[in-house]
Amino acid sequence: MGAKLHGTTKWILAQKDGKMHVQEMNDGRVVGDFTCALSGQECEVKEDGRSKKVMLYYNGPKLVAIRVHGDDATKQRLSVSSDGKTLQVETVPLSASQKAETLTFQRQVEASSNNKS
Repeated sequence: MGAKLHGTTKWILAQKDGKMHVQEMNDGRVVGDFTCALSGQECEVKEDGRSKKVMLYYNGPKLVAIRVHGDDATKQRLSVSSDGKTLQVETVPLSASQKAETLTFQRQVEASSNNKS
């Protein structure tokens, strides 16, 4: 699923064989590209040049991502609308330096070229 916010942020999530491949882009620049098991097991990743620990797992229909960088930690709950057109991302801080927020991404279908010779 691809998602865009304000034309600047794009997420691509692809699940396969018990793992989730995540690509995060900002203004066309890749800021995160990693694959983690969906077992809640910690994996080391780089996001925007910074080392982080990420844990991914499902809680019912919601994908949960816990991200830890130094003393900052957040829990994100990702849920897809029943029609599959929006992705809601609820971010809850696990440290005092951040505030909770909820973002809604709109699904975009990648244009395929239909050029025939």
